[in-house]
Amino acid sequence: MTAEVFSIDWAPLRSERVEAAFSRSMHDVGALRFRKVLVLFGALLRLLFLRFFRGARVLYVTAGSARWAPLLRDAVLIGLGGRLFPHLVVHYHSGGLPEMFSRSFLASILGRLAYGGAEVAVGLCRGVAVPVYGGTRLEIVPNGLRIDAGPWPAGGSGTLRLLYVGSLRRAKGVDTLLEAMAADSLLGRDNLECHLVGEWASEEERRALEPLVARLPSGRVVLHGLVTGGEKLALLRQSDLFVFPSRYQSENQPLVVIEAFACGLPVIGSSWRGIPEMIEDGANGILVPASDAGALAEAIELLLDDPGLRSRMGAKARSSYEKNHTELAFSRRIRELICEIASHDEA
Repeated sequence: MTAEVFSIDWAPLRSERVEAAFSRSMHDVGALRFRKVLVLFGALLRLLFLRFFRGARVLYVTAGSARWAPLLRDAVLIGLGGRLFPHLVVHYHSGGLPEMFSRSFLASILGRLAYGGAEVAVGLCRGVAVPVYGGTRLEIVPNGLRIDAGPWPAGGSGTLRLLYVGSLRRAKGVDTLLEAMAADSLLGRDNLECHLVGEWASEEERRALEPLVARLPSGRVVLHGLVTGGEKLALLRQSDLFVFPSRYQSENQPLVVIEAFACGLPVIGSSWRGIPEMIEDGANGILVPASDAGALAEAIELLLDDPGLRSRMGAKARSSYEKNHTELAFSRRIRELICEIASHDEA
């Protein structure tokens, strides 16, 4: 999302982007690596240069997830580098940080060091708490993406395709989806396919989930591996509905749900974290309790049996994207917020 912010015209302000690619793959996210330490100190030196040699006054930074490695990184990069700037804006894209701080005294100390100096905390939705300290103002800015999806599927003919996109792990609800596919109401459908797009989160997750795939009829589950760009967009457009039953601790406002909305797909999602603020139950999708395979199977059956309902929900999903989740709306709101903060220096 940071790239979208820097793609807009910032005049009369001048913007500089500090590149800090800490993770190279999904398996690298949240892990402590020596290479990441080098990237961290390189980014810190860049911040020092921008502050004292280029006169930068506002630092906009995205917080890490609720894991120890990202928290330690933020304690150094934001806690030390960020406090040199007159204005600090911290944008939270992951959930779970307040819970992490409540469980660990050390984490709460590091969290205050990292985020306590923020003038503004930016959250994605009201349903996911973010760290807010004394003197910090909370602003809500929903995620937004630029997606040229073109015409979206009408559905109702041939093979019915369910699609999940994300890390293949139990906490993302992949086990719940596979258990739902084994329900009697879905098991006998010869024209039903479940497409899973994403990498195995770990060897442990693969060993736990593969038996659930194996007990389903051959060809019922299609594993695509990691798919990005136009190929992922094509899979979205070829699908009849999108399923995202996550219970992941760091879940917030999933970008894959926005992508599904943009492609006109009704979404069946869990009542977890920020998902209920995206899915209007019965309008652009259906909400089910997290980890409830029975409720998920019923929701899937309802939509598969009613092409007209899928079409109406798909149109509403596309409308939800255009109203709430475009890249332009997101970037403009962030720009307005930072320009307003920068104007305090002129007052």
